[in-house]
Amino acid sequence: MLQPFRPMEPVLAEAIPTGKNFLHQIKWDGVRIVAMVESGEVRLYTRHQKPRESIYPEITKNISNKFAEQTIVLDGEMISFHERKPDFFQVVKRDRMRDSQKIISAQNRIPVTYMVFDILHWQGQWLWDKPLSKRLELLEQVIITDEQIQITPSAEDGQMLFDWTNEHGWEGIVAKEKNGIYTPNEKNVTWKKVKHFHEIDATILGVTLKGGKVYSLLLGKQEENDFSYIGRVSSGLSQSEIQLLTKYSKELAVSHPKRITGLPKFREEEIRWFPPTMKATIRFMEWSPDGHLRSPSIIRFGI
Repeated sequence: MLQPFRPMEPVLAEAIPTGKNFLHQIKWDGVRIVAMVESGEVRLYTRHQKPRESIYPEITKNISNKFAEQTIVLDGEMISFHERKPDFFQVVKRDRMRDSQKIISAQNRIPVTYMVFDILHWQGQWLWDKPLSKRLELLEQVIITDEQIQITPSAEDGQMLFDWTNEHGWEGIVAKEKNGIYTPNEKNVTWKKVKHFHEIDATILGVTLKGGKVYSLLLGKQEENDFSYIGRVSSGLSQSEIQLLTKYSKELAVSHPKRITGLPKFREEEIRWFPPTMKATIRFMEWSPDGHLRSPSIIRFGI
């Protein structure tokens, strides 16, 4: 019986690799899904091996219709288009649904598409050691595409694709070595993701603490007479910065923060507020529907 595995992941790169040995694909902004078909049974699972057949029943049925008599393993991304681009927050709504009636009603309201970008097993043979170019040739031969299941196209010109995704507000691209093999359960430098990021100078309104040390920064954006809460960030904090911020928060902590709108409820965490005099430049992917930064990371501090 085929056993679930953690799919291979790309490494983050700052620049687009060049050379004829690379092909370039859109980096889909969705939920990573591996699809397995064996003995007429379809299994869908996430990067963390969580089952998703019941969450995406229309995709499960479609794959079953296509490959009921075959054995196949596909790797791809479940996405939901909204206003002509993949909407991460929409597909996450689908992915978090558990009530069967809500899932049925959501199929028309939040339709999903399975964007396949690799084939890892076909008719009794694992394809790990086959070069990517050969795997993609086979993928084109065995997949019959439709609105629900599509093959991710590849481009030779990475810069052109990167510029196109930036112009249309998409996440970025993945550059893949044509001769690269597939290594499950790890990141591999033969796949490089290059993302589009934004930057903002945010005000540090306070910190959360864990084990007596600063764990994350609470960020705000200044409005006319107050601040709006735009999320928290811990990525990018060095150990020396954690020590300095812990000391700073002890010395200048105030009992009540300045007026802040949109504060969530913080669960079982120690919070220290202090005067809004320190700023940080934050890199992030996009704004969430509730006005928070998605995937923020600290670039530098300032006053």
